[in-house]
This record gives sequence, structure tokens and C-alpha cells, in this order.
Amino acid sequence: MNDLLPLITNLSTRNREYVVFVGAGFSKDAGIKSGWDILIETLKPIYIDEKDIKNLPENYYELIQDWYINHGQYKELGYSSILELMYKGDLERREYLKKYFIDEMPGDAHKQLALMVANKLIRFIFTTNFDDLIERALDELNLDYDVIYSDDILRGTKSWDKVETCRIYKLHGDYKIGKIRNTINELKELDPIIADDFQYIIDRHGLIVIGYSGRDEGVMSHFLKRRPYSYPFYWQYREHPPQDKDFEIYHALIKKYKDEYKREIKFITCQSASEFLNQINSGIEKLERVLLISNKKQQGYADYISRNDSKRIRALSLELQNKFNELYIKAIEKEDLDKFYKYKFEVFTEFLKEIEFIFHYFSELLNYSLTDEAGYFLQNIIKFCSKDWEFDYRNEFIRRSTPYYLIMLFGSLCLKKNALGIINSFYEFKIKLYGENYSKLLDEIWRGYEGWDHIGKENYKKNYHHPMYSICLEHLLQKEIATPEDFNKFDAYITLVSVLNNKIDFWYLGCSMYSRNPLKEIYHEHIENALSTKDDIISYLTKLKERYEKRLKFDAFHGISRLINSIASSLPEN
Repeated sequence: MNDLLPLITNLSTRNREYVVFVGAGFSKDAGIKSGWDILIETLKPIYIDEKDIKNLPENYYELIQDWYINHGQYKELGYSSILELMYKGDLERREYLKKYFIDEMPGDAHKQLALMVANKLIRFIFTTNFDDLIERALDELNLDYDVIYSDDILRGTKSWDKVETCRIYKLHGDYKIGKIRNTINELKELDPIIADDFQYIIDRHGLIVIGYSGRDEGVMSHFLKRRPYSYPFYWQYREHPPQDKDFEIYHALIKKYKDEYKREIKFITCQSASEFLNQINSGIEKLERVLLISNKKQQGYADYISRNDSKRIRALSLELQNKFNELYIKAIEKEDLDKFYKYKFEVFTEFLKEIEFIFHYFSELLNYSLTDEAGYFLQNIIKFCSKDWEFDYRNEFIRRSTPYYLIMLFGSLCLKKNALGIINSFYEFKIKLYGENYSKLLDEIWRGYEGWDHIGKENYKKNYHHPMYSICLEHLLQKEIATPEDFNKFDAYITLVSVLNNKIDFWYLGCSMYSRNPLKEIYHEHIENALSTKDDIISYLTKLKERYEKRLKFDAFHGISRLINSIASSLPEN
């Protein structure tokens, strides 16, 4: 089993029960100098002066480090004291430190960490780094946060349990104020109020340590005191530190967990902080996508869309399309097992219940104004089921009626959410009828044949004028997705707009069977403004009459007759 799977599973609950602790290795991934590196650079002019050096050797870093630790008179001075010795003024000191960070950009690790905050996986970040790259990564995502770098700041802010989005505790200070700590003496203890928050929070949360060597006594003493029983302890490392004096506290911590607590710190081997966090974030995204696809209640699409980028949303679209394809193929195979219409209709109705998820997902894409993705998703769905079109009454339900049902519900959603550009794409769908002959899908899908007549009489004891339309509207419509009013409005829209632009030959007016139909409403909302002159209106009326003149004598078409009369009576005399 993947060692990170338990962590991924628990983080995905979004209860924010884990905190992240990052050390120098975290920023080093982005090419940032560590605090120790900057200390050695700060000591460089002192070393040159003390040693009266004419030419600085290439291995000066090791020489200055050895001189400082073992021989220099400055070893008793803290990091801040050395900075103050070399850069007397606060502004001067800040300017000196700024040069190490000002042009640096957040690395992938910082961006992955910010993504965890954005996705509500964590809200507390502790760091020994004094750069501002975590803050910049959060800014890129427009996230709220506060930064605690001293007891004075913590005294004036809200308590940790009131933090809503994110708080960063900078345990070793912040370069912007010129007060940072990095020497052995400075790292023996944390500021007392920050230390209390640190201990209290890590006692009550799972702990994820990244890019940290475990040598700071002030931090490690809190790890040693941490209550281990409530939540796990994860630690990313490149390789285990050696058993030597520099890492005594680190190995003491491991021993205490094993011998006293009968627990283990879960060490995860990973060569970089960015790779480690990417494994976590991508693992959560994959887990959630799989669970979302298998969720029969169709919940969670809005949350997923709101917190993921276009690449991951496209991945979900493809997964849902594949799920639809599998269900469609199984439904066809099942339908072919029996020749009776009632059996085939039952298979069809079961299939419609199974594919509710595509409409819920499509609706959420439109809610988030992702019309390009919604169009892409819809087109792939309709193209897949249209390829099995057969001009055969025996295939009247799954093969012939699924495209109709999809167009009607997708279209209803598009019209309701004013995604008219997607509706325009409906005219582009074509089907292969027989041989090499192709026809526009919208010219064919409204046709209902013997099977629908049979079901109308058998199941509902009615002689519907257009049974496919009426049965879908009255008995098969998923009303939480589209209401009968939505369904009727789209039927009227496709009728009137098709006449306006001459894109299809004929659309059977299902909505015209009802005395209170939306034809007039749709005309005024979507057609009237496109007809700027009297001649335009007359031309449109002429097209309506020509298109439906053979059918106007039927009572079922009184809706279109009333609309024509209404338009004609409203024409100005001149």
C-alpha cells in the first residue's frame, strides 16, 4: 500500500486536522539560501578582516563555517547580534536581507502548499524560514492569511481557533523586520507565547514535517512533548540523518515514539518537498475524482469545480464521459435481449436514471460559467450515442430516443442558464441513416414510432399525439434538473429559432399540444429583437406558414396558429 494513502484519505475529508511544518529544505527547492547560508555570507567581511585575506579561496564557505563554530570570538553572538554588528540601522539591516529574497519567486513546493490551503486541506503552517515565499504563493491564489513572527504580533491578533483560512507562524522571525534567529543559542527556545500556540496546535492536529533536518532544540523540544495518540506524525526526508551529535535530538524523538509511546513517526522518502506535496495533492485529486464518479447521489461537483483548474476539470469530464459510454453500451446490450416494447421501455427508463449525473455535472459547469467545457462535454456525450443510430423501429428506445432525451434536457439547461451558444452547436450534429447518407440529428430525433405509441396506450392508457414528447415530459423528466416549463420552453425555442435561421427542415412542436404553451413568450424573448423591420416580420411569418402549413389543420398545432395570428395582428398598418 502507498505509505501516503492514509494521509491522503484523511486530508481529503477537509476537516483540516493536519498542520504543516516546513524547514530550510522547503525553500531550498526554490533556490533560496538557508538562514545558515546567509549567516556565513554575513560573516564573510569579518572573516576577511580578521584573517587579513588577500584572495578569498573557493572553499571559503567551509572555512568561515569552521572558524565561526570552533575558533571565532563571534560564536557567542547570536544571528541577530551579528546582523546588528554589521548593519547598525533597522532599515540598513532589512535592505541587506532583502537582497537575498526580493527577486526570488515561489517554487513549486510553495505553490503546492498554497493549493492545500486553497483546497481547505490545512489552515496552519509553521516554518523556520524567514523568507516570504509562502505568503507570495498564497497571494497568487488571492487567499487570506495572517503572519505571526513575534509574541508582540501574536498578542494583538485573534486566537488560533478563530483562524478561518490560514495562519503562518514564522518561528525564527521575518527578514522584513530584520529580526531573525539562526544560531545554536538563538534556537534553544521559541518566543514563549508563540511556543504555547505551537505546542497546543501540534498536540491537537496531525503533523506533516517537510524539508526539516531536526536540529533546532527549540522546535524539537516541542516535538518531544507532543501528545502522540490523537493524530499521526509524518516526516518527509531525503535520507535519514546520521547517528552523530548534531542529530541527537532527532534520534531521541524517534526512540521516544517507539519505546515510550509505542508509536512510529511515519517517515516518507522523497527527494524534494515539491515532489512530496505533489504526491499528496494529486493523490487527493485522484481519490476525489474516483469517488465523485462513483457517487450515485451526484453530490460534490460544485466543490470539485470551484477548487480545481481547467486541466483537472477536463480530466473529470473525460472520466464522466467514459462512465456514460459504459452505461450506454450496457443498456443497448440489455435492450437487445428481448423484443417486446414494454421490456425495452423499462430498460430505457432505468438507463435514464443511471445517467442523471451527466446533467448535474453539466449544470454545475454552466453555473461556474465554464461554457467551453460544458460544450465539449455535451458534444462528446451526444456524438457517442448518435453513432449507434439505426433507422429501425426495433431500436426505438435506447438508440433512437436517447439522443432526443439528451438534446431536450441539455437544451433546457442551456436555455435556462442563457448558454445559447451551446444550443447553436446542436445544429452541427449529424447521423448516418443508411449507406453513406447523412442527416442532421435535429431533423430526425423528434420522430416517434410504433414503440412509443404502444407504451402510451399500454402504460398510461393514452393516445398521445406525440407520445415520445408527452411521455418524456410527463413521466421521464428529471424535474430537479429541468422542469416541464423548461422542457416546453426549449421545444418552443428550437422550433422558432430553427425557422429564423433555416438550419433544420422541421421540428415537431410538442409544446403546441397545450393551450398554455410558451411559443409567444419565446418569440418575444428571442426572436422579436432579431426582426428589425416590418418586412423582416412578414418574411418570418411566411417561413412559419410554409414550414407548418400542412400541419396547421390539426388541433395539435393550434399553438403555432395562435402565434402566427398574434404576430400578424401586431403588425403596424404601414
